[in-house]
Amino acid sequence: MKNIIFYDYGNGCADLIIDYLYKQGIADTKIWIDNKELFMTNCKNNKRHPLRMPDYDWFDLREGYIDYRYEPYREISDKMQEHFNSFIKYASREDIKAYATLWHHKNNHIYGNSSIYALKNIYSMLVVFFYNMLKKHNIDMVIFKDMPHEGADTVLHKLCQLLNIPFVLLEKNAIFPSKFFAYTSTDDYAKFNKLPQLEEPKAFHIKNTKAQKSYADISQATEININTVPDFTRLFYLNSISGKLFRFKKIKNAINFFKQPMENKLHKLEINLSNTIMYLNYLKFIKNKKDIECKNFDIDNTKFVFFPMHYQPEVTTIGLGGIFSDQILAIEKLSELIPNNWKIYVKEHYTQSIFMRDPVFYSRLKGIKNVCYLPLSVSSYKLIDKSQFVSTITGTAGYEAVCANKKVLIFGAAWYRDLPGVFEYSDDIKIEDILAYKFTKENVENKISEICSKMYNGVLDSDFYTLIKDNEKPDIYKNAKMVARVIGEIIIKKTSSATPENIQTLAL
Repeated sequence: MKNIIFYDYGNGCADLIIDYLYKQGIADTKIWIDNKELFMTNCKNNKRHPLRMPDYDWFDLREGYIDYRYEPYREISDKMQEHFNSFIKYASREDIKAYATLWHHKNNHIYGNSSIYALKNIYSMLVVFFYNMLKKHNIDMVIFKDMPHEGADTVLHKLCQLLNIPFVLLEKNAIFPSKFFAYTSTDDYAKFNKLPQLEEPKAFHIKNTKAQKSYADISQATEININTVPDFTRLFYLNSISGKLFRFKKIKNAINFFKQPMENKLHKLEINLSNTIMYLNYLKFIKNKKDIECKNFDIDNTKFVFFPMHYQPEVTTIGLGGIFSDQILAIEKLSELIPNNWKIYVKEHYTQSIFMRDPVFYSRLKGIKNVCYLPLSVSSYKLIDKSQFVSTITGTAGYEAVCANKKVLIFGAAWYRDLPGVFEYSDDIKIEDILAYKFTKENVENKISEICSKMYNGVLDSDFYTLIKDNEKPDIYKNAKMVARVIGEIIIKKTSSATPENIQTLAL
């Protein structure tokens, strides 16, 4: 039996997977890291008692709330210090979540509120913490239920690489919610020619995407919810959703505030201040967007490339985009590529808020001569249809485009990178090659069919159950068994921990 670490992200059935692996003599999960609150919520929703609780909450880990005792790690010290710059990029994604996290933790050591020096201390503590964990428990493999991108998980992932400890990345896909990919190398992500075929390809037919709501086609922005502003603060702000100027009914809560112990008062004031600043910054964000929006544009009679922006922060850019997690860098490269008389029609993601959208962002975007920043009300379907081609980092709009027989230029490791009509950016790419390429709907369908034959069956994310038809939803126990069987097979293959017969009892 091999010793493993299971790094989950709130799937809701990790305890069942861990139990199956142990009972079959394949793996003993020495450490389980998860979102405890989300895990318990999923258990409650499924009306079941957990078999085991996570050993660590990843909220605590990524904020440095760990039992720390220094132990030397000379063999990899220099290499891990080099990784700190990457850690900063991942840790910075918590800036937008800072105000929400304050609701759950009375301390304030979150990434988003930390100086670079505080981040260095947190990082160094995490390196030692995970290094000791790997050594103490003789860990043979680490299971990540997503591409590492939260900060703390990237530290564990880097340690695995330096210490030659096998790991597996289980990757969900919203287009195929009841299936998932499994990679044993970060370099193999979305390179399907390197993945084994698991079943005979089944016919796949592209539906009329125009009859459905596009991921990129939401007509109105999500305005800030005044309920994220604490009771005491929201007395003084306009509720833009309900139209009520003041929440007088909250006066009682405000009075109760003064009756609380001093520690609670300070924490409450801290929350109020954080949320007030965020609210005011949001108003600036809305103004900055309005100021840069193009008032006059012609979709029907202009040659243009459509660039739908990603929601940030998220793994689709920060984890899979490389240097192009800086989306404006991709737009700058695109501007260099296309003819001078073409436009780049940029449309913001409908859920985007203030993170990575400071005033300088818009000044830089505005400085690109052929960019036109469009209102959210403009139809993404029409933009895809009328464009010369679509460009994105890894976005779903790229998949929608090739399904509509439109070519796509990607700047990151998109899962659909192998589909016909998809081009990956490089310094020597030529626009003539993109425009001259021809492909058919059947070409795309055949390739998707091939890709699906290399995906495992099982639901990795509890949220994905809502995307599956009721008559096709797997029972949570059956689903846990399917996922456990995949993990078990990979453990056997990568660590030679058992004979193939060991896994057969997990078969459905």
